[in-house]
Amino acid sequence: MSYALNTSIEAPKTERRAKKITQLGRDRTDNYFWLKDPSWQKVMSAPETLDSSIRAHLEAENTYHTDVTSSLQPLSDAIFEEMKDRMEPEDASVPDPDGKFAYYHRYRKGDQHGVFGRKAFDAKTRQVIGDETVMLDADAIAAEVKGDFFSLGAVQHSPDHKWLAYSYDDKGSENYQVFLRDLETGELTATDIDRSAGALVWAADNRTLFWVERDENQRPYAVRFRDVFDAKSKAQTAYEEQDPGFFVSVSISDDDKHIEISAHNHTTSEIHRIPSAAPTTKAACFSPRQAGIEYSLHDQGGVTYILTNAPDNQGNGAVDFQIMTGTSGGTPSDWTSYIPHKSGRLILGLESFENWIVRLEREDALPRLVIMNMESGESHAIDMPEAAYGLGIKSGYEYATDILYFSYASPSRPGTVYRYNMKTRERMVVREQVVPSGHNPDDYR
Repeated sequence: MSYALNTSIEAPKTERRAKKITQLGRDRTDNYFWLKDPSWQKVMSAPETLDSSIRAHLEAENTYHTDVTSSLQPLSDAIFEEMKDRMEPEDASVPDPDGKFAYYHRYRKGDQHGVFGRKAFDAKTRQVIGDETVMLDADAIAAEVKGDFFSLGAVQHSPDHKWLAYSYDDKGSENYQVFLRDLETGELTATDIDRSAGALVWAADNRTLFWVERDENQRPYAVRFRDVFDAKSKAQTAYEEQDPGFFVSVSISDDDKHIEISAHNHTTSEIHRIPSAAPTTKAACFSPRQAGIEYSLHDQGGVTYILTNAPDNQGNGAVDFQIMTGTSGGTPSDWTSYIPHKSGRLILGLESFENWIVRLEREDALPRLVIMNMESGESHAIDMPEAAYGLGIKSGYEYATDILYFSYASPSRPGTVYRYNMKTRERMVVREQVVPSGHNPDDYR
């Protein structure tokens, strides 16, 4: 079968409409400025308002692509089917314990978005028990949405396990509408939040919801919050970023005690914190931004551990990052080195627990998980069975636990998730990727 492109078809020509633009005291001509709709912000939320001449040109380009590559469709279909043969059609995530429930995301055969569910969890036996409660059938929701586009956003249950907040975008604008579902009755409640962009974070009161909003240029720039069960409440601003070069995100701290707002670009970060138990409190900046300095915060035993590339008190740099300790309101010069910088050892991530701190680092091109017992001060690295592999910490909901979940994969072995007891150092495979078309690790060396 021939897979040659059909080059006899003439490509659509883009009309040139000269427009003079003056920038930085210099003039230039842009022949294709007309392809940017002057009301593009409106188009993001109402695609049908796109300028008709722009739409006609885009449709002509799409048609041209389809016609030229039509001979490749059989090959594309064959590759697609082969890819599906290597994936489990009914895949599911490892259940993530949180109190009396374990939460997970699974796919039925043919699903695009999947089902979010939970089951009862026995903390003593670490067993998931009982029948499934379907919290959200995302494919069913997508089928009800008018139009051809559906993107599921955040899905997050409340700390008391009674409510589910979720979001979706049905226009392709990346502005997500937020909804609430009563997990006891299944009742659905719409909110007036329609410009969410990213995570949804519940405060400890199970009423206040935090989200990120985009500005007129679609930059995630502000964190809003409101009591989602008070119809009279209006969105309030927790933080708004003024520097157009910075982006904003929101999350919950490792110990669930703080709402964390991160303002960051590719080389600099700044974190503001709000007590989760007092969500209307003004956000406090942990350490003002300094160009080129990045940091993240991890609380354990009343101490805040800081993963950062900031130099130590003697001015020694930390290009491969180090772990320091410090208090809110200080600067890197006030922080104290806890695990000093070591050249060639890149600390990739840090996770804190009630009695443990876990760091993911890379040295000699290999990742490593190092467990620190914060009561005894003893540290150990988890041994890995192969010479080359990849690792990742599976962040979960539990803080007061000795259990760590981590992911492992190698050139010969598909993705595997382990449950590791940090106290006994016992590990157990809780999920191993199945390759339906067949896979034998012994075939590789």
